[in-house]
Amino acid sequence: MKAVVFRPLRRVKKTGKVVVASYSQWNRVRTSDYSAFCLTVDNEYASLPADEHVYNHEGKPLFWRDFNPADIPVLEHSRLVTDEAFQAFRKENAGRYAVRWCGEERITYSCCAWGLDCQGTPAFSHNTIDRVAEYYRNYKEWEPLTVGMVVKWFGWFLYQLQNSSLQVGR
Repeated sequence: MKAVVFRPLRRVKKTGKVVVASYSQWNRVRTSDYSAFCLTVDNEYASLPADEHVYNHEGKPLFWRDFNPADIPVLEHSRLVTDEAFQAFRKENAGRYAVRWCGEERITYSCCAWGLDCQGTPAFSHNTIDRVAEYYRNYKEWEPLTVGMVVKWFGWFLYQLQNSSLQVGR
């Protein structure tokens, strides 16, 4: 079976900075069909100090909000039959960032203020200081992204993968 290697974090030899994998790499891991290959996670991240700051591919420091993924509220709206009921739900929950159950098998995350896309892929590489200051009202709650934070979210991310053929490692 073919193996595909994913490196959530790596140290750049030239600069010595720790760089996080791009959003597209994280998203590819989330959306792939693992029946054709084995996902191998490069464990270089395990040797990196947990309190070291993480950068994007351009060397810019990244930011994240420290919260427990289990604290994301779950809002169920799949049983709202009428458009009026759905619109009332949207109005009642406007501005709340949460997991929304959209039917029996589909989950939509509305967590952009936490750095997740609508399918639950962490967007670590997007959150530079300029983006955080421009797009988020609660920018003061953001802090520099660390190796420890990426590792915490990587564990949550792997747990969320909904693929029965997933096999991490050999």
